[in-house]
Amino acid sequence: MRAEFDEQLRRNPAGEAGARVEREERVTRVIAGDDGWSGVLWSDLNEGDAGAVIEAQVGRFAELGREWEWKYYSYDQPAGLPGLLRAAGFVPEPAETLLVADIADLDLEARAPDGVELVPVTDDRGVAAVVGVHNAVFGGDHAAIGSFIRAALAARPRPVEAVVAVAGDTAICSGRVDFPEGSDFAGLWGGGTLPPWRGRGEIGRAH
Repeated sequence: MRAEFDEQLRRNPAGEAGARVEREERVTRVIAGDDGWSGVLWSDLNEGDAGAVIEAQVGRFAELGREWEWKYYSYDQPAGLPGLLRAAGFVPEPAETLLVADIADLDLEARAPDGVELVPVTDDRGVAAVVGVHNAVFGGDHAAIGSFIRAALAARPRPVEAVVAVAGDTAICSGRVDFPEGSDFAGLWGGGTLPPWRGRGEIGRAH
């Protein structure tokens, strides 16, 4: 399963609309067209070449003049890769998790608590609600996520499905599922809940 994940989403991803995927012997890079995600998505390094490859990637993205990320997974080699990345100036972000499950074994009947409605995002108002929750929960400006979701609304099949949890007139939680083209995997992203609504064990699960 992990090998398929690496092959489909890291080594040979389809890439978002407007993005360019650059594949080399040791790395796969994604270069966003506008304000999307850019970075090293896959690497296959060893103790002997890791430093030189990292340096080459730093140089490549310096030419582009944009922010980027090195997507590191705990099984990536060499074992000392995190230290090498820190030495090159990278700062680790909070850990993310790769989940694998048999859908047939999951309880999919979770419901939102009383007073909370789950609203699929189908228009600009819904997109604005997603961005608003992201800005409030994670800080910063997440307009790029809004642009990404908005561009997907007209596509068929739709590559992104987003949902907002609403209490009264307030969007309190939002998240999305990405369905990469040609992939057996989906990505769960942006599951953020406003602080007063956290810790109930209901909203995020229903979402």
